[in-house]
Amino acid sequence: VVFLSMVVAPEQNIAAMTRTEYQRRFNVAASRAIDQLWLFHSRTIDTLKATDLRYSLLTYMQSTSPRPAGPMPQDVGRDERHNAFGSIFQQQVFLDVAARGFHLNPQVEVNGYVIDLVVTGAAGKLAIACDGDRWDTNPDRQHADLLRERELQRSGWKFWRVRESEYNLDPVAALAGLWGELDRRGITPDVAHNAAPGSGWVPVGAREWRFVG
Repeated sequence: VVFLSMVVAPEQNIAAMTRTEYQRRFNVAASRAIDQLWLFHSRTIDTLKATDLRYSLLTYMQSTSPRPAGPMPQDVGRDERHNAFGSIFQQQVFLDVAARGFHLNPQVEVNGYVIDLVVTGAAGKLAIACDGDRWDTNPDRQHADLLRERELQRSGWKFWRVRESEYNLDPVAALAGLWGELDRRGITPDVAHNAAPGSGWVPVGAREWRFVG
């Protein structure tokens, strides 16, 4: 967790931060945040110049738009293991959700944890946890997964779970609750865009700057 302060005293006149030395400071602070970045500020966007590093960082931090999703894996089958997935079960759920036009990605890493599937829409994201047969009989695995889920929920992630045993009995019934959950969260088909390089925060005027990470 990194705490970054942009607080200035009242009536204090601070010049716009545009020089390379400020780019280095801001980049190091932002890139070192693995789990969370807390930004404390006393200036608002409307009081900063568009060329100011504080303007670009504050604008990025206050943005509510979800990060664009990466491209979906291709040539995914129902019976042959694909290297982008953790199990055949995850592939089967992926294909059922993708068949309805939703954009989703497997094995998404967030804060050191891996989410089985993530559905992305214009209004946000939903994590899908695919609980395989081994999950049902392994208390340690259950505890680890639930701990992971609680940690990610603190970061704003929402989860929907499906069990392989229930899916094998009736795939339609097992996924019935998912469609309503996606609808409640405003996640609709065909609205996600592939992520472009550099979709994270990039300081203004830093096109030639090589970022550390």
